[in-house]
Amino acid sequence: MTTPLTIVAGSPEWHKLRKRATEDLFWFADVVLGYGEKVPLTFSTHYAMARFAEQRTGIPALDDAHFQLISVPRGFGKSTLVTKAH
Repeated sequence: MTTPLTIVAGSPEWHKLRKRATEDLFWFADVVLGYGEKVPLTFSTHYAMARFAEQRTGIPALDDAHFQLISVPRGFGKSTLVTKAH
């Protein structure tokens, strides 16, 4: 079980975590929304999927594509990560 954070809105720590939550879908889904305990989210599988969904892979051909397709078997947490968290 994770311990909830106590952060004062507007503090430097709050701004730092808010920026990370808007830029890192994997961290946002795992830590902020708590989906990591439910799915479970794994770095080796879900981090790449999150970067692809955010169009932040660093590969221009993938990041600039007009259409995206993420195809994984049932139970991998694609809907939780990409649809709900994103």
